[in-house]
Amino acid sequence: MQPDSRRQAVGSNLLGRFTMPAVLLLLLAACGSSAQSDDTGQPGRPDDGGNQTVCRETVTGDLTVPTVLTNGPEACDYWFPSDGSDNTGYSITSDVQIEAGTVLRFGKDTQLYVENGGSLTARGNEEQRIVFEGAQPVHGYWYGICFVDNRESRLEFVDVRWGGKVWAHLGSNCRGGIAGRYPGSTEPVHIVNSTVSGSYANGLSVHDLQLGEFANNAFYDNQEYGVTIEAEQVWKLDADTDYLGADRGAPNAEPFVYTHGHFSDPGVEHIWEALNAPYFNSDEKLHDYGKDIVVHDGTFLVFKPGVTVVFEGDAELYIYGGGGLGMAGTEDNPVVLTGLHASHGAWNGVRISDAAAILENVIIEWAGRDDVYPGSLVFIEVSEDLNGKIVDNVFIDGSKNCAVDVWHDDLSLFQTFNVHYGPNNEIDYCGP
Repeated sequence: MQPDSRRQAVGSNLLGRFTMPAVLLLLLAACGSSAQSDDTGQPGRPDDGGNQTVCRETVTGDLTVPTVLTNGPEACDYWFPSDGSDNTGYSITSDVQIEAGTVLRFGKDTQLYVENGGSLTARGNEEQRIVFEGAQPVHGYWYGICFVDNRESRLEFVDVRWGGKVWAHLGSNCRGGIAGRYPGSTEPVHIVNSTVSGSYANGLSVHDLQLGEFANNAFYDNQEYGVTIEAEQVWKLDADTDYLGADRGAPNAEPFVYTHGHFSDPGVEHIWEALNAPYFNSDEKLHDYGKDIVVHDGTFLVFKPGVTVVFEGDAELYIYGGGGLGMAGTEDNPVVLTGLHASHGAWNGVRISDAAAILENVIIEWAGRDDVYPGSLVFIEVSEDLNGKIVDNVFIDGSKNCAVDVWHDDLSLFQTFNVHYGPNNEIDYCGP
């Protein structure tokens, strides 16, 4: 079952608030039988470049029948060799379970797919973690684990290392140590007490992957983001996960959680937690994740105290079509929306059209670039029949155009309108 504890039905107040045992049928061969060894003793092709430890078994094909991968006394249990191509794929198309303590090692440019109704259950424990690793400690030595059209899967006390290689073209498909691929799946992948490190791209890419239970994970030493995620799934992220990696002395190259997307979930609050990394949205990065965070069709988006969202370029936060936006900051822990660069019009701003708005203790900086609706905070429509029009202790600075713009209506429609302006706005207020 997918967790839903942080998606709550909305009342009148926006912030109120807001085994069956598997059969042991392995398509494996003993490492000394038919596989060659390279000059380090690692089974597989000479160009696989393994390390000094010989794995117990060599995988010779896809896992198409129910399979249990077992932990043995060896330092490495299973070897997935390369066939010498740019991408050697191993598919899981049935139920595969992995015992606690098992180590799976992958050759250069290999990839593990969980697809066509397959499922992966890797359940380690604190003393015996499960390891998926590249044969050499090189960023992107292998591609990682990619889920597509999978059934419900679980990674618990799992470490994924040195994966996340990407194809030559841009795009979000399989772009991470753990990732999804179009057309994705509606069945969840649970990730708990796990780590992803050494990825050439992202640690975790929640694009075309349905995230399930997610808690107490860590992402570090990845050369893009620790996590990228579709905006409609951000509510699943927990505040106890390490998204930066700095505490481990190996921070990710991008110190953000990248998110974007249009989402519609009528009558439901999506509540975003304050993480140890800011959220980030941009139209200027070399990837196909997309820009803007757009919420529509009666959906409610709520930011908890301390949430920080960084924007870059032609990017914005846009709420329309009923529903509403709630920013529940406090004086000591405000909600912050800011630009990546401290320059006028570094991003578009916040647009609210035909939707409720309760903004309390909010800072908006460096927005208001030239746009269809220029301004840092723009109310395009403010309908009388939408409850919850409160703007209280909002501070706006660095706007290229109007700091606040209220179209077609007057401020009498707001229960509270308390805005403070910094010294760097070109215009403070536009409106009737």
